Amino acid sequence: NILLVEKEVATTNEGTAENPYKISTAQDLKNKLANDRTACFELTNDIDLNGEYISPIFKASTTFNGTFDGKGYKIKNYKTGTKDSTTSLSGTAYAGLFGYIGAKGVVKDVTFENAELFLSRSSSANVSIVAGYNCGIIDNVDVVDSKVFFRGSSDKVYYVGIIAGYNADHASVKNCDVDCDIELETTTGSIVAGGVIGYNESETELPIRNIISDCTFTGSISVVSSGNIKSSGTVEMAIGGIAGRNYSSILSCEATASITVKLESKKDSSSQEDATAIENYRVLVGGLVGQNVSDSAIL
Repeated sequence: NILLVEKEVATTNEGTAENPYKISTAQDLKNKLANDRTACFELTNDIDLNGEYISPIFKASTTFNGTFDGKGYKIKNYKTGTKDSTTSLSGTAYAGLFGYIGAKGVVKDVTFENAELFLSRSSSANVSIVAGYNCGIIDNVDVVDSKVFFRGSSDKVYYVGIIAGYNADHASVKNCDVDCDIELETTTGSIVAGGVIGYNESETELPIRNIISDCTFTGSISVVSSGNIKSSGTVEMAIGGIAGRNYSSILSCEATASITVKLESKKDSSSQEDATAIENYRVLVGGLVGQNVSDSAIL
C-alpha cells in the first residue's frame, strides 16, 4: 500500500506586508512603485541614482496608498537641472520623488542624501524632495546635504517644503531631520515655504492627526521676488524654519535657519507704475513658522 500525504504549503503574494516588493536598484525604484501604488515595498540596500532624475511617480489621479519602508537605507544623488537650466514641472504640480501620497500612504525609515533639484513651473506647484503633497504618514525620513532651487513665473501660490510642500488634512509628518539649503525665486507669485513643510493644513475632524512632531531643520532659506505686479496685486511670503504656514499643531520641533527675503523693485511696463511698492507685499518670517494661524499650536 502507498500512503499519500498532502503537505499544505503556504504562499504569500508579493507586495503584501508579509512579503513586500524588494527594491534594490534605481530601476526597481522607478518601475515597481509605479506598477502597484497600494502595495508594500522595502529597500534592501542603499540606492545611488548617480545624478539621475526620477519624475514624481504619483499624481493626484494616481496617489500612493501603499507602504514604503526604507529599512534605514539611503537614496543618494537624486538630482536634476542647474540654476541656469532648470527642469520644468510641465506635467505635474507635485514635485518630489513620491509626488502625491494618499490618505493610506506611508513612507518611513529612509534618508535622502545629496539630493539637488533645480526646478521651475509657470503655474502653481507643490515642491519637495520627498512628496509635493502629503495626505498620509511620513515617519523618520531624513534629508541631508541637499539643495532645492525653484523658480515660479506666474501669479499663483507655490508651496515648498523639503519633506512635503503641502501637508493636507489628517496627514502626519514626524521624526524627520532636514539639512538642506532652499533657494526660491518668483516673479508675480506668492511663496509659502518651510524647511520641513510648506503649508500645514487644519484638521476638519477628529481624531487630530495633522501634526508635525519631533522634526528638525538646519540650513538656509533664500527668497527673491522680482515681479511686475500692478498696484492692485499682492505678493505674499510666509517663510519659516519648520513650516511656512501652520493651521494645525507643531510639537517638539527645532530649527537652526538662516532666512532672507529680498523684494526687488521694478516697473510695470504696461502702466509705468511702481509695481513692487512695499505695500503690495505681505511678508511673514519666523524661525519656526512664518505664519501661525489662530487656534493652531506650537508646543
